[in-house]
Amino acid sequence: MRWNPSAIDPSVSGGLKIADGDSSNGYGDAAVVVDRESGKVLVICVSGKVVFSKGSSSKHNKMARIVGSADGLSWETPQDVTTAFFDNLLPSAYTMFMASGRMLQSNIVKAEGAEYYRIYGALLVDGSEGEGNYVVYSDDFGNSWNLLGDGMCVRGGNEAKLEELPNGDIVISSRANGGRIFNVFNFTNLQTAEGNWEGQPDEVYNFEGNVASASG
Repeated sequence: MRWNPSAIDPSVSGGLKIADGDSSNGYGDAAVVVDRESGKVLVICVSGKVVFSKGSSSKHNKMARIVGSADGLSWETPQDVTTAFFDNLLPSAYTMFMASGRMLQSNIVKAEGAEYYRIYGALLVDGSEGEGNYVVYSDDFGNSWNLLGDGMCVRGGNEAKLEELPNGDIVISSRANGGRIFNVFNFTNLQTAEGNWEGQPDEVYNFEGNVASASG
């Protein structure tokens, strides 16, 4: 992917905006992935005015999906996907966002009939079930999402990143006080995304790889 100067430096005249906010709605905390075959760019981000710590059952942040062209110089109008995440996936959530930075695209899994390799994202969620991480996946470049596994995979986790093991299993590494919390999703069927998380981890590992504390 190549970027012109105005695309990488907003101070250059004509700098590129991919989503134009206003006084009633903003965009931030972008999670981004570039499709390895088409070069198209997918962004999932927070929108609206409600910050994470102020979300409630009656008023929460919004979520947006933005798709860019292979050269990154043209972008579709942001699509409101709040219902897909809050109502369809996690109705118990008061607030959430997909951990900003790099989303994960599988090197292995392209579901039968799918145009794109599978994409995974790590959500930080707070709601009636407490705060922690869920992992979601999409086989249609973010048009629709499903939960990976039965529910919260890291209780007490914060912003998280994902990695794919050589056999397709998914590792989550979540920030926590004193270090990181890890969990692994073991697939029994990669195509249908069936499988199980190894368990609810209760240890926080510091950056030397030692147990720093129990997460509770």
